[in-house]
Amino acid sequence: MLKNLILTVIIFFTAGDIFCSDVTFAFGYFKNNSKNKSYDYLEKVFSNSIVSSLAEKEITLLRPADIENKLKNKNDKLLYEFSEKELAELSEIIECDYFMYGNFTPFDNDDVKIVINIYNYNTNELFTFETLGKLETEIFSLVDFLSTVIFNAAGEKVFFKNEVIPESSKFSIISNLEPTELNEMYSVFMDKNFSISVVQSNDLYNATGSDEMEFFYNIISSKNSLKKLKDADLKKEVNFIYGSWNNESETNLIKEQNSIINFYYYDYPVSKQNALKSLSQNTKNKDYLLLIFFNPSRTKAFVRCIDFKTGNLIWMERNIEPVKELKKESKSSKVTQLTTEIIKHFQITSNKSETKPDATKKKTGKNK
Repeated sequence: MLKNLILTVIIFFTAGDIFCSDVTFAFGYFKNNSKNKSYDYLEKVFSNSIVSSLAEKEITLLRPADIENKLKNKNDKLLYEFSEKELAELSEIIECDYFMYGNFTPFDNDDVKIVINIYNYNTNELFTFETLGKLETEIFSLVDFLSTVIFNAAGEKVFFKNEVIPESSKFSIISNLEPTELNEMYSVFMDKNFSISVVQSNDLYNATGSDEMEFFYNIISSKNSLKKLKDADLKKEVNFIYGSWNNESETNLIKEQNSIINFYYYDYPVSKQNALKSLSQNTKNKDYLLLIFFNPSRTKAFVRCIDFKTGNLIWMERNIEPVKELKKESKSSKVTQLTTEIIKHFQITSNKSETKPDATKKKTGKNK
């Protein structure tokens, strides 16, 4: 069961800890997804308002109009939607670290659904999140919220968390800790009155090691996701062809290989949802799946949290570490310290906590 989940959630791992202060945020348009043309004016308003909200940050900001001016020299124009290849090409031309764009859907009750895409040119990753808000009466609060979430998602912690985790919640936890360390982590959770639905037993060795856990760095769910884009042309490369030139056993083998690719790649959202449902049922846990990767020295961790009820990613964060002052004073183990710090983050959401913007080492060919 655990093995199937790990195979299903394998996406593409990338991480970097090299930061610099020279960061450029570029904003495209937010497409009106409704048929009501009276909302078209918001396509530019959202972008320009978010830029204004971020004006005091120590980053370079590009509005849609600035991008249009840059593209004129190339006899090109700014689009509303982009293929994966177009995102990289556009970011190269306009010389940005992050390119943000999205869409919105207004409803009759003044609600609005907003989908924001944050493309990181340096790591070739795309973070997508969805949120609901109010138009007219709360549009300025909505813009401030979006600005903070965007700033944090592009920060050195790649931090996104859209809800607090209630006390007394139940967790199924998958980590790369060894058995004795696993006991230490579990004890911290239980001391804080959280329930643990064990999916990793205390065998002699942990079958879910660091190599397997790293695959969880990028993860896709129905509303929020972080994914690597470099494999956009995978289908062309691995779609195995068969025909009359193959004998029966060869044909069956090729069909099986194509089926595996479809299951774990093209049909990933459905496969993941089924795997999560199975894990939830077998562990009798309707709350949360917590994925925690500890670095070799057990001084930092990244976390992914999935809500079993919705199958959606509700929390992602990297470079979590204990407060330095407490770390020096504490006599507890590194695993205990770090687990305690992770639990502190249960009550934090990404519209409240800010981190330094992250410009990982620039790709070759980007000149600024």
